[in-house]
Amino acid sequence: MPGNDCFDRRSSGVLLHPTSLPGAQGVGDLGPAAHAFAEFLARAGQSWWQMLPIGPPGAGNSPYDSPSTFAGSPLLVSLEMLAREGLLHRDDVAGRRTGTGKRANYLEAARFRQPRLRLAFERFEARASPADMRRLEAFRGRSSYWLPDYALFCSLKQVHRGAVVSHSLAAAL
Repeated sequence: MPGNDCFDRRSSGVLLHPTSLPGAQGVGDLGPAAHAFAEFLARAGQSWWQMLPIGPPGAGNSPYDSPSTFAGSPLLVSLEMLAREGLLHRDDVAGRRTGTGKRANYLEAARFRQPRLRLAFERFEARASPADMRRLEAFRGRSSYWLPDYALFCSLKQVHRGAVVSHSLAAAL
């Protein structure tokens, strides 16, 4: 395709899901290790970092069985970055290791991260500036075509302890 810059030169890259990066809470995320990996790729002359889908994992922790086309995986939110921004305390995340470090441990990672993500959001709400709140509301507005339904779906999944939510149950609500 003449004129398309990405095809005008030879390039190479790596396929790696961020959860495969080292991570203190059971899986890698999009925090400092991901930034260091991207910098390493650039130094090594790589042009591309292809990630598998980064939505919430579905059955068997598969990124290909995500319950949402639009949502990002909470597992990829860096607790360390939230601590750097003051939304978590270092004590909230320091010294906690889950799993062996040789294999991703999605269940332990989710159990550890979920309460801390809630805590970070509570702190965000408590101290957010008017500009921060406007950005949050703008995100909600841009996402209004999917976010309310996805939030309802997640709530139903939680209330029903992960059971499959049928259309008839959802319609009854």
